[in-house]
Amino acid sequence: MSMTKTTIDEIRQCMENLESLEVPLNGFFHYLKFIEGNLIPAIGEEVFYNYLRNLACKLLEEKRIPQLKNLTHLSLCKYAFKSSVVIKTYRLKPYPVIYGIVNKVINDIKNQSDWTVETIIDESRLCIAEIRPLTVPLIKYKQNINLHHLKFIEKTLIPLVGNHEFYLYIEKLILRTMDERKLNTFSHTEIFRLLLGVGNEESVTKSKERYPCLYSLTTRAINSTLQKGTKGKTKFILQFIHQKVEKLNVLTDLELIDHCQWLIEVEFNQKRRRLNKLEFLRELFSEASLTRDFFKRKNNELLKHHELVRKIVDEGMLKQRTLFAEWNEEEMTFDKDSWVIYFIRGISMLSIKIDFGAIKPKILRKEVKQFIKQNYTADNSYASYKDFSNIIRGLSILQEKFPIKKISDVNNFHVGFLIQHMEYNMDFSVTTIKKTTTALSKLTTYLIEGPEYKYQPKRNPFQSITIYNADAMSKRTLYIPDEVIKQIDLHLVELSKNYRLMYKIFSYTGLRPKEVIQLEKDCSEISKDYPMYAQLRYIPYKILKAKRRLGLGDYNVLFIPIDLHLEIQKYAHENQEVYQKYGIPYLFTRRSNHGVFIPKTRDFCLAINKIIKKYQICDSECKIWNFTAKQMRKTVAVNLIESKATPQEVANQLGHLSHRTTEKYYIEVKRKKLAEMNSEFFKNKFEMVVGEENLKLYSEEERRQLYVDFCLNQREVEFGFCSKHYSEGDCGKRVGASSCAICPKLCTGRKYLDKWVSLRDSQVQVLDELHRIYQENSICIWQTESAEFGNERYSRICS
Repeated sequence: MSMTKTTIDEIRQCMENLESLEVPLNGFFHYLKFIEGNLIPAIGEEVFYNYLRNLACKLLEEKRIPQLKNLTHLSLCKYAFKSSVVIKTYRLKPYPVIYGIVNKVINDIKNQSDWTVETIIDESRLCIAEIRPLTVPLIKYKQNINLHHLKFIEKTLIPLVGNHEFYLYIEKLILRTMDERKLNTFSHTEIFRLLLGVGNEESVTKSKERYPCLYSLTTRAINSTLQKGTKGKTKFILQFIHQKVEKLNVLTDLELIDHCQWLIEVEFNQKRRRLNKLEFLRELFSEASLTRDFFKRKNNELLKHHELVRKIVDEGMLKQRTLFAEWNEEEMTFDKDSWVIYFIRGISMLSIKIDFGAIKPKILRKEVKQFIKQNYTADNSYASYKDFSNIIRGLSILQEKFPIKKISDVNNFHVGFLIQHMEYNMDFSVTTIKKTTTALSKLTTYLIEGPEYKYQPKRNPFQSITIYNADAMSKRTLYIPDEVIKQIDLHLVELSKNYRLMYKIFSYTGLRPKEVIQLEKDCSEISKDYPMYAQLRYIPYKILKAKRRLGLGDYNVLFIPIDLHLEIQKYAHENQEVYQKYGIPYLFTRRSNHGVFIPKTRDFCLAINKIIKKYQICDSECKIWNFTAKQMRKTVAVNLIESKATPQEVANQLGHLSHRTTEKYYIEVKRKKLAEMNSEFFKNKFEMVVGEENLKLYSEEERRQLYVDFCLNQREVEFGFCSKHYSEGDCGKRVGASSCAICPKLCTGRKYLDKWVSLRDSQVQVLDELHRIYQENSICIWQTESAEFGNERYSRICS
């Protein structure tokens, strides 16, 4: 008792001096219990409240609590009771007296401030009425209440002001800013910055999910602004661009050339940024919102030197093709965790971004970088980079599950886990898994055979893994059914000229996509030996290295119809100017605002699929067909084999070097014929439908036995024949005629029509009786269905 009295006296002294109570409370393990049960009853709640309030004010003045928003239960109790213990709100709740006093102190001090939630809302209303940004009230909100500006607008301000009023405020604010020439773009980020009154240096989120109401009101205000005639976006940009054009038109040709070349060097070359006409014009006019269509109209004639500008941009793009590839080694430094590498592929400059951020250990990251850099030096081609994504994916999986810091840490168990995890947990195909392990094996082999270093691996655990028959488990390319081809042919006129010609070449020849896309302008000519046909000359890029090893020429030759030859010649003649101007030999070379390019296979397939989707072109199973370029090659092969072409003829047409490759197509056609033959056979022999799904489980020998069973009526049931495979087990308990009638394994036909009619009539009687019983007992059949009623009704529908 004397100890408690002494402690209370010490605490009184600390309270008078506005000091922390930490020293006198050190003797109590449950100090909150002591304050609640002994201290407050002894000194009174009012004295304790005054102490905490005065202490909080002192802490705010001395900036030990930086701002009013930092005054919380945690910060106040830390300074008042014990600095070494984190006292969160949930620890105070078991002590209602302490919790109530601390809560009252915090609320009273915040409510005495000049900037409470109410005053901030009033100031915000004034800003909205005067069409001013919410800068001042939101700064006070950040200092006194919370950090989330947009959250305050979304959760508090908009519900109080109203959606329509706030939308009108945003719209008027945009229009006023446009008049003052201070608006750069019409993006959500720019409008949010405008509302908050902040510059481009401050990051502003535009999350649609986090602030849905504010995002939708901003979208509505932007769309409304763009439709307001003279104050719309197009005329707003035109006015600005006219001013820029007037300044550029005053320049001489030499001055304009110097300015444009300086702009290309500073904004594109030094930043390793790909140049095209659209991006250049955006930089030239300092207008990021320009679109591709803007300079296709009369606006293109505004600039007096527009032809000179086009020529400068073309020269800049040609220079970048060689310049960027030379700078690749400078880009691949070990201190960078993201590399952007450029390649020349055909006439196009392609880029690939390699992000090493997924590989956390520094040693492992350095090993991968060294391997990639060495491969680039040895083989500067796009193909050498195909394995890099597989390497990064595989290593990122392993480092997440195991403490792997370097390649030498990987063992056989890790490799087995990687394969199992990718197959079962991530659902990757066997082909992708094989490519990943092969790429990691190449990396490990390079490190073993390369220069010695401290963590050099001694063995390659990835070589112990062999995946057999991966090709058989890969997804097969489908051939295009005749009904799909006929419907696509009807709508070919909707394709552009180059895509239409590409489709015809694919259909006649079965060439690979790259072989068609990189056909040369003089690729076709009339055959000297057979004047009724023309010859198509192409380079089989996939087997080009193998042909050169065998001493064969680079080109293959195919026969094509004269009509197709004439179309190719006409297309080449129409594009003669592009070939001569840029010195590019490829037939499908095109020019656009992005420079000179040849079409991509992806864009060609998208154009075909767009037609398929538009006209709902389906296969025999009523599914929308998904077109790929490889399907054309498969379709040509299947058509040749079905037309009794010899293996040598098929190999010559498809450009195969090995007869094994050609045999794969024959096996595919044999499977197709077997499925069709069996389905048609049963239909013609027994006048009944046997679906292909029902025959999938049967081997060829079992199908013959199934035919014998059908002939001997061993599988006959009430409404047809049962095609259930033995491996599926017995049927279990059968309940009436509906069991077989609704079974998907039932094969039926015209012979059993009378029995189906009889079943239907019996079901009608049963349903009518059930209706009568339900009505007598006031049962709503649409809300409560018995199992019997459901089965009988389904049987009636089936019959």
